[in-house]
This record gives sequence, structure tokens and C-alpha cells, in this order.
Amino acid sequence: MMKTIFQLSVLLLALTMPRGLHGQHLDSLPVAERDSLLLKVAKETVMKYGPDYYRDHQPPTITKTSVPAIESSYGKEHAGRLFYVVIYPADETQEICEFAASVFIWADTGKAFNVLFGCGFGYGHLEENEREGRILDPVPYQKDLSRHYRDSVRRANPWPKQ
Repeated sequence: MMKTIFQLSVLLLALTMPRGLHGQHLDSLPVAERDSLLLKVAKETVMKYGPDYYRDHQPPTITKTSVPAIESSYGKEHAGRLFYVVIYPADETQEICEFAASVFIWADTGKAFNVLFGCGFGYGHLEENEREGRILDPVPYQKDLSRHYRDSVRRANPWPKQ
């Protein structure tokens, strides 16, 4: 009997304790706390999947948007679902891409679901990959690819800026 009461007490305590970021709707948090958690998740994601693309020379930007109503790679069940995008700006003295890394985080769970890097590579469906135990290798830094892309764009543009 005492053992059962103790087990129920522990279970009740575990259920009523404040949860961490995962499983918590980010919009219910104060802006400073929400942004801090978004930056933490974004940094962890970049460091796991493309550490060479992490930049701290400028603060990242955070925007909020939603999955379009049209069918996307995330399916109709996600249409209208809110998410945040944390964008780490590229180092313009070294790179020509618009961003170094972009991390997409669901607003209702606080989990990253997509990461893109300035080289054009990235990973989608992060939750599914993690759940299924897929190991995704970090994306290597591709500075030369950026230079190649820049040069090919210049060659393809017959009307360069004067």
C-alpha cells in the first residue's frame, strides 16, 4: 500500500512539474524566454548537422510563419501550422550566400524540423529521422561551392549591374 502511494505521488509530481521546451507551445512564453529557447534549439541543431555553418558575428534573426495551405512536403496535416525560422547571417567578408544556416522550429512543440545551410544543402523531417534512428552526417562546409555558384550566376546574367 505504501509503495503504491509512493509511486502515485512520484507520478503526480512528474506530471505537474514544469515541462522543458519540448511539448510546450512557444507562443505561451514571454518573448525574451521564447527567443532564448529558439536560439538554444537553433544552435544545437546547427552544431549537430553543420557545425561549420554556425556564425556568431551577428545576432540571428527570428521570424514566425506557417505552413502554406497548399500541399507541401510536410503534408496537408501541417497546413496552417505555425513555426519559427532562426536565420544565422552569412559572413559577407567570406561568403556570398544569403545566410549561413536557417533552422525551422515548430511553434507548438519547440522541435527543429528542418535545417538549411548557405551551401544549398540541409536536412528535412528531422523529427522523423530521429524517431527512426537515422544517423545524418554533418554537412561539410562548402566555401568553394559558394564561389562556383557566384561565378556561374555572373556568367548566366547577361546584364551585370553597372
